[in-house]
Amino acid sequence: MAKRREQPKTQTRRKAAALSRKEAEQRRMILLALGGVALLVLAVLVIGAVQTYIIRPKQPVAVVDGVNITRRDYQKRVRYERYLLDERAALIQQQVQQLSQSLQDAPELLQQFQQQASDQYNQLIQQRAAADRDALDLMIEEQLVVNEAARRGITVSEEEVTQSYQEIAAARSGGYTEAAAQETVTARQNATATAAQFTPTPTLEGE
Repeated sequence: MAKRREQPKTQTRRKAAALSRKEAEQRRMILLALGGVALLVLAVLVIGAVQTYIIRPKQPVAVVDGVNITRRDYQKRVRYERYLLDERAALIQQQVQQLSQSLQDAPELLQQFQQQASDQYNQLIQQRAAADRDALDLMIEEQLVVNEAARRGITVSEEEVTQSYQEIAAARSGGYTEAAAQETVTARQNATATAAQFTPTPTLEGE
């Protein structure tokens, strides 16, 4: 009788052990599946990052006489051009605020200035919207000049390059470089001296 009672208990234990092994195997399969999905997602993210930050920035957006203009350099130039336009727009707004106070006694002149400033501001907004296209055109033109200069053996000094950058920056900000300002002053002095030389000295009648 004791052996007969022990048999159902033994069978129950075996069934429980078999069920436990089956559940463990299922859990293991689920973990393996989740691990595979995680690896797949990680691989996609890595490939996307490599494509976005390594491969794509090096791809050319234009080729000028065999020289590549890369997407990275192009994007930097677009940001730079937009920065310059934003600086000019901020300068216009600052000038409007300053002159609006000093020209309160001259409403007609103030209105004329505000209209002119508004036209310039709207023009800057349009230029900013087209900065991506204009930046690429500028880069292509500059590369053509560089290539032609190389073919002709034309070189420039670092001082000339610095002076050119200063002139470009000053022109875009509406100002003058030190050299340009001195040149303007000298030109005005020469013009004044020339005008004085050819202007007759008034004399009183009867002398």
